[in-house]
Amino acid sequence: MNITGLYTKLYGLICGHHPKQNILHDEWLCLKDTHTNLKEVSPLIGGKTLDVGCGSKPYKDWFSNVTEYIGGDIGDNIFADVAFDEDQAWPFQDREFDTILSFQVFEHVKNLGLAQDEIDRVLKPNGTVVLSIPFCAYEHGAPNDYRRFTREGVKQLFPEYEVVNVKTEGGVGSNVGTLILRWVRISMTRTKALRIAFAILMPFWILFTLVTNVLGFFLDKIDVTQSLYHNVMIILKKPER
Repeated sequence: MNITGLYTKLYGLICGHHPKQNILHDEWLCLKDTHTNLKEVSPLIGGKTLDVGCGSKPYKDWFSNVTEYIGGDIGDNIFADVAFDEDQAWPFQDREFDTILSFQVFEHVKNLGLAQDEIDRVLKPNGTVVLSIPFCAYEHGAPNDYRRFTREGVKQLFPEYEVVNVKTEGGVGSNVGTLILRWVRISMTRTKALRIAFAILMPFWILFTLVTNVLGFFLDKIDVTQSLYHNVMIILKKPER
């Protein structure tokens, strides 16, 4: 096992794996509110469900009302049930799904118009859409990182749908803390020598992460601006047509 693999394994044992990171993990601060909100809205997620850009399907087991869970993704994703082509219609029938989910994906979709049209096509009338999309985040997944959304911007993705709820996530603490942690990690993993040094310094990194997460958590609590959030979750209902 190489140094990166050993670091990843040990770090996961101490700090947890997605979506069960603990407060020692450098992604805990940016995901804590997303996980809380997902658990709150989980009763709305049910029936035949499509996860668009499913990744490893980290939230599949969170939704007890789902009767069938299908993951779709582009590329060679071994966890996906269906492979998408960004420029082609999805291989599903019209009005096939009761619920459509997409978590941290819309910023990476090159052909956004097609994705919007396909979601509308394959979702049943009165079906539910749950989207989680960043508003303030570092560039990631480059070169396929195209956009960010405000709480008002996400409503325009499906303007004819009923907005059941819009939740902003995080505040100034989450924003600043997450960017600092990302900056350190990206800076310290650019070369093999830096990765080795970073692995050796893991105890100090975890301690630094803990302090940053705690400070970020309490800064979020006192941030009353409601404008420095880092993520948006929206729940939509498709109208009868």
